[in-house]
Amino acid sequence: MLRFSPEADPGYLLSWGQGEPARLWRLPDPGADPLVLRAPVGPLIMGMAVSADGRWIASSSNGDDRLVLWSTQDLRAPAHMLAMPGFARSIAFSPDGRWIAAKSQDQGIEL
Repeated sequence: MLRFSPEADPGYLLSWGQGEPARLWRLPDPGADPLVLRAPVGPLIMGMAVSADGRWIASSSNGDDRLVLWSTQDLRAPAHMLAMPGFARSIAFSPDGRWIAAKSQDQGIEL
């Protein structure tokens, strides 16, 4: 999967996939080595999003019923973990960054 977030400051390019850790490139330097995000639980990251201000990344992984928030200032460990009714397949931040919408495995939408 791929998520391009040029509107964030700085912009980001995120990639993740089966059997691979998530990778984050800060723009405008996509040639630099990417930062690596590892799911705290579960082998696969299933969904990711970047806040419009570029301060937060939200991720979810299979085997984990939590939405994980990462500060882009320190990607070594999650900043927050929010309970979900199943892992989130799709994640989006509101334009002002105050809300996160997540479509869970059971097809429900959580805010």
